[in-house]
Amino acid sequence: PDVKCAHNLACEFFTTVTGSRGSAVAFRWSSKLLFLEPDGSVRTLADGVEEIPFPEVKAYDQETQFGVFGVTRVDPEAPTAVLDVTADSSHLFVSFAGLTEEGGRVVDVYSVVDGRYQGSYLFPVQVGEMTILSDGRLATLETEYYPTVHLWELAW
Repeated sequence: PDVKCAHNLACEFFTTVTGSRGSAVAFRWSSKLLFLEPDGSVRTLADGVEEIPFPEVKAYDQETQFGVFGVTRVDPEAPTAVLDVTADSSHLFVSFAGLTEEGGRVVDVYSVVDGRYQGSYLFPVQVGEMTILSDGRLATLETEYYPTVHLWELAW
């Protein structure tokens, strides 16, 4: 999707296919979740569990070898909300950084049908990139020390 933020800045977002139900979009600096129909129309908008206000847009003067230029960008100290998303035909999994000390270890789960919160998982390591495998396990990539793939059995 073509998503614009304040001052026509492109938003950083993560998108995933939700099977025959279309797709879902989560934003790096926002707790809003957007669920799209297969034709690209909006099915529903949901709020994440921990609400994070979208950050201010700030203007900077950037000095280069060609002179000083004005730069507009999202506040670099803004808290990150989402690290990655993945989905199957029923559930959207959101790796949520948030503002808590467990940030980055939390994966929130939402219903693909209506965006309702289904619960959370707290992992022992930070969860960055992730994907749902065909057998229902969650595969996550840890890159803190050296690249490591973890496979998780998710219990409901």
